[in-house]
Amino acid sequence: MHRCQSGIVIFLSLLLAIVMPITVQADETTITYQVHAGETLVSIAQLFGTDVGYLMQLNGLRAPNFIWAGKKLIVPQPTATPTPDYYVVRVGDTLSSIALRFHLTVPQLMTLNDLRSSYYIWIGQHLRVQGLVTEPSPPSDEDITYREHVVQWGETLASIAAQYNVNPADIIAANSLRNANYVWAGQKLRIPQRGGNPLPPPAAPHPISSGKWIDVNVTTQRIVAYTGSMPVFSTSVSGGTPAHPTVLGTYHIYLKLPSQRMTGPGYDLPHVPWVMYFYSGYSFHGTYWHHNFGYPMSHGCLNMRTPEAQWLYQWAPLGTAVFVHQ
Repeated sequence: MHRCQSGIVIFLSLLLAIVMPITVQADETTITYQVHAGETLVSIAQLFGTDVGYLMQLNGLRAPNFIWAGKKLIVPQPTATPTPDYYVVRVGDTLSSIALRFHLTVPQLMTLNDLRSSYYIWIGQHLRVQGLVTEPSPPSDEDITYREHVVQWGETLASIAAQYNVNPADIIAANSLRNANYVWAGQKLRIPQRGGNPLPPPAAPHPISSGKWIDVNVTTQRIVAYTGSMPVFSTSVSGGTPAHPTVLGTYHIYLKLPSQRMTGPGYDLPHVPWVMYFYSGYSFHGTYWHHNFGYPMSHGCLNMRTPEAQWLYQWAPLGTAVFVHQ
């Protein structure tokens, strides 16, 4: 009987060794971090300058997607934290309140984060709150060309800025607007174009008139999400290089994966987050291995900042149209 019990103990010990993950011992080089709504293990790894695998090992996680708001994780101790480089948007935050907290103006915060709307942020979004920014101000008449735009019913500052491919902060400055969220039908706005060159005409008519769809401009390395003809979100991306260009045409999202390992010639990327395929092996996805958005960097996919890829993933259902053009 004693020998049988010993055998059971040995068997259970071996079983636990196989099933239970190996964890790294927490020490003075680590701190406890509470997960906020919308965060992923990838975004948290980026925030603390580490990798997903180490966080999984440190916390005994067997799946990178198994975290939730309120969960406490052991993370590496930041080397210096007088003021964070990034701020995670929480319930009740506005761009104005975040700017006030970090002694910035709303236009400065928009410039730091390449935002095209002063009111569209989401819980869990990582906003850069440190960096060299200058207050946008209208340059001299010698360096700028203006076009007059009459606000139409249903338009917002963000949709007008997207229509003319300018930064909303420049429109705010050019028109001395006190409230970026308040424009009205019939209002006349000066739309600035830096460099003294004539402003190009507004964008061509939208190829898709109803429902949700995504416009991808591979020349400007920018995407705009639309509901009908109304832009709701815009950001810079990194598409394919000349050696591996992004396909052109009209497609539809046919597969969505919250996380995936991607491999190919010269790369092996585990836990790529928020993947949406729209044609063959071409997809939108979050990117943790570079921050050079706005410039071609990929093998044809559309690299996005991870929080923005998550927003697009949650916004766009299967079947969403994708219009890719130069």
